[in-house]
Amino acid sequence: MQKQNAKPTIILWDVHEVLFTRNIFHWAYLFVTYPKKWRAIRSLDRHIIRLCFRYLLHIVRIKRAELSSEELIAYALQQKKYELAEIAIRIGCDYAPVPGMVPLIQKLHARGYTLHIASNLGEAVYETFKTLYPELFCYFSVIQIAYWDGPRIIKKPNPTFFKQYLEKNNLDPATILFIDDKQYNIDAAAQLGIKGIQFRDAKQLVKELKEHHILI
Repeated sequence: MQKQNAKPTIILWDVHEVLFTRNIFHWAYLFVTYPKKWRAIRSLDRHIIRLCFRYLLHIVRIKRAELSSEELIAYALQQKKYELAEIAIRIGCDYAPVPGMVPLIQKLHARGYTLHIASNLGEAVYETFKTLYPELFCYFSVIQIAYWDGPRIIKKPNPTFFKQYLEKNNLDPATILFIDDKQYNIDAAAQLGIKGIQFRDAKQLVKELKEHHILI
């Protein structure tokens, strides 16, 4: 039964553009300097090009097309395009912490808040990513990432993504505050009673956390 007046004790975090930010120019550098780049290029097919084009439209905010690296990597491995899968994992992990977010996570953890992740990261990228930043991922006790349900991948903003997170961990949505940079993901979580904050930067987030009675 949902507790209508419960204060948030669990903070649920997106990863991309909240905890970590990308550098598209560095992605290009990684690809150009990748020793097996020509094999990766020759392995491209229509399906992969379509996925990459949709992601590009999403990056430049022309079209909402929430994608997971897992879709490209799983397809590449299935088709035995190993070089393409390898560079996709490298690029998928090439993010740097957003300024101010590491100390904020540390403060919230020290205050006793439970920290979870809800991200469209796929398993292959996540398993590599967490080894690169153990000083940050060590604070998160639950990791909800994109997952396969038969032939389809379940990811944000699909409400099923959040339903599985709640049911798997036996959570009361009234005790959760969700931080994401995209309003449509927050709206999807709100369908299940999870309140959210749209992230812009660390300073704005701190202000809104206090408005939700989060002690920092």
